[in-house]
Amino acid sequence: MSDEKVLTKEIAEQSTLGPEILCDFQKFENFEEFYGEILRKFRSWGRLQEIRGKCYKTLGWPEGIGVYLIRKVSGGEVVYVGMTGKIIRSPDGEVELKDKKDGFKKRSQRYTPYCFTESGAFKDHFEYGPNFKGDDFKKKLEKDRYKKHIPIRDLSVDCFVLGKGSTIAPAFLESLVLQAYFTHKGTLPDGNNQL
Repeated sequence: MSDEKVLTKEIAEQSTLGPEILCDFQKFENFEEFYGEILRKFRSWGRLQEIRGKCYKTLGWPEGIGVYLIRKVSGGEVVYVGMTGKIIRSPDGEVELKDKKDGFKKRSQRYTPYCFTESGAFKDHFEYGPNFKGDDFKKKLEKDRYKKHIPIRDLSVDCFVLGKGSTIAPAFLESLVLQAYFTHKGTLPDGNNQL
């Protein structure tokens, strides 16, 4: 099968993700069942990458953009859902999936609202729940910046990689996952503050 036919088939399959799951949203008895369906679909498209590491340097973020879900290895508790990339219109009028911040790879270099640490009191931890805002945050001691600290080795990150020509916007997929979580659990993942 030619690359063009494969891409066309993938785009056709992806276009059913939103309507299919939204129309049948109530058929899922819990978040885990819903999330299992999302995992199954992205795995079948070859667009799911699970990353784990013992430390900051061994997190093998994939190339590209999409949505990521950080969860605890033991018990599978969802800690944070985030996205990278947007569908934007360029000055010449073309609409495309883009990210100006190097996609998934830059996620480990953020410092707020979460941080994957590579040094300091909580070296090789995922920290979230900032105790301070703006410039005050940077002026505080590293050990005082966040409320929560989880060792990186205790986490797994599911990356839903959206490719060129994808019909799924990162914001849509992130919102869909968070909405399902909220609908079934009545709250947001501990690291998410808004939907």
